[in-house]
Amino acid sequence: MADAAQRRMPRRTSNRRDDRTGDAPRFHRLLDDLRESERRFRLFVHGVIDYAIFMMDPEGIITEWNAGAERIKGYRASEIIGKHFSQFYTAEDRENGVPTRAIAVAAKEGRFETEGWRVRKDGTRFWASVVIDAIRDGNGDLAGFAKITRDMTERHIVEEQLRQAQKMEAIGQLTGGVAHDFNNLFAAIIPYLELAQRRIKDRPAREYLAAAIRSVDRGAKLTNQLLAFSRREDIAIEPVDVNNLLTELCEMLPRTIGPTIAVKADLAPDTWQAMTHPGQLELAILNLAINARDAMSAGGVLTISTRNIESTKPGVPVGLKAGDYVMLAVADTGAGMSEEARNRAFEPFFTTKEAGKGTGLGLSMVYGFARQSGGGVTIDSELSRGTVVRLYMPKAQPQPDEAEGNGVSTQPDGGPPARILLVDDDDHVRDVTAILLRTLGHEPSEAAGGQDALRILRQDRRFDLLMIDLMMPGIPGTALAAEARRLVPDVPVLFITGYNGASHSSKMSEGQYLIKKPFRLAELAAQLKSIFHRYEPRWTQRSRQQA
Repeated sequence: MADAAQRRMPRRTSNRRDDRTGDAPRFHRLLDDLRESERRFRLFVHGVIDYAIFMMDPEGIITEWNAGAERIKGYRASEIIGKHFSQFYTAEDRENGVPTRAIAVAAKEGRFETEGWRVRKDGTRFWASVVIDAIRDGNGDLAGFAKITRDMTERHIVEEQLRQAQKMEAIGQLTGGVAHDFNNLFAAIIPYLELAQRRIKDRPAREYLAAAIRSVDRGAKLTNQLLAFSRREDIAIEPVDVNNLLTELCEMLPRTIGPTIAVKADLAPDTWQAMTHPGQLELAILNLAINARDAMSAGGVLTISTRNIESTKPGVPVGLKAGDYVMLAVADTGAGMSEEARNRAFEPFFTTKEAGKGTGLGLSMVYGFARQSGGGVTIDSELSRGTVVRLYMPKAQPQPDEAEGNGVSTQPDGGPPARILLVDDDDHVRDVTAILLRTLGHEPSEAAGGQDALRILRQDRRFDLLMIDLMMPGIPGTALAAEARRLVPDVPVLFITGYNGASHSSKMSEGQYLIKKPFRLAELAAQLKSIFHRYEPRWTQRSRQQA
């Protein structure tokens, strides 16, 4: 650069004395300064390692290459100078003419800026922030381009995570309202079916009603799955018959993972009940089945099996506390995993799938669910030899058998008779809940909302319990309970909710309880019996004695 500048300087043929005494030394000093400045600039550019800085001629051929470019893109200067810069682009971008358009815009407008996926020498991708500046000579003619590239992969991942979180928050808000409405429907349908079942003696008809109840129960579980995932709420574990759940799920899986994959069930007949969340367990198995499908692109076999793992025998994985577990395994005959991928499989957002074909959340969700259930999860896999994922869930303690629809109807114990103020803005739910309360021997008074309930309480405070829908227009359930307790200080409150009850339970204060829609007669009876064990009803007994 300095030498070129010297060549462009005009020769002086006269006044040699002036050259010796004045202009010549100053000219040489300026020339030396220019050369030193150029040297420092080159050192600076070539020493930058956080930015890929390189020069191109007007056709896009690389002419200069700094250390940052070597670090980010993987090519040494001797390997890349003289090559076209388009080789850093994805095959799809090259086919679509993206590199050509980039330098065309830079030549026309002076600068081109963009972000996108680029390819390193080893074939891996990184998210690049790119600036291309046009370089022109003293006559304004295009001399080439200066290109600066930054590796923004980490920032891009964080932004994608943020977008994912915002999307899930939006889904959570949407599904929250939808799930509440669906649970109100289920809260009316299930009790009516159950009441009809208790009054019909014909065995086939009772079995039909039992099947209908199971179907509606499944609809309620599906609604809660979406709630639990999108709202990230705590899960409430309960005894679950894993074999029954898997039998129903295996009927649905072929429609989900496609006809090229055979689904086999190997369920030990003596499998214990497990302490877990049924909806989240179904979601975990679905995630594992989808992963297995993706690993078996040419078809294969998906095998789901169960076994009991006793604490007195080997089989409990390292890291789990001693105890009895139900083991559920999902095995595939797919491509398998490398040791590195297996070791990182449970990391959030880690995925071996192509960009846009996986969030990397499936296995991390399975891991989180297993830990929340008090259990664990392991992976056994080798390349070309398939994968086995094993879930370990604590064994549930034996539960008393509930009466089935076999023609023998037992009356659940809902505690001693009580006067109950029932507050719900949904007419159908309020009507059927009142019928359930009367079936259990209680005396309900119905209110269609907060204002209606307060009007009743100002006229009559002789209630043993307030049953209040948690989410109501106008006065919300918690605000109504606070106002009602100023009128009736010692009355207990049973909140009803169509949302995931686990997150609300921790917020209940003394004398406050929670039951989740849709609830069965036996569940309501057990809750009322527990409440009236602590708060003995007074007003129904007195009114009956006076009568």
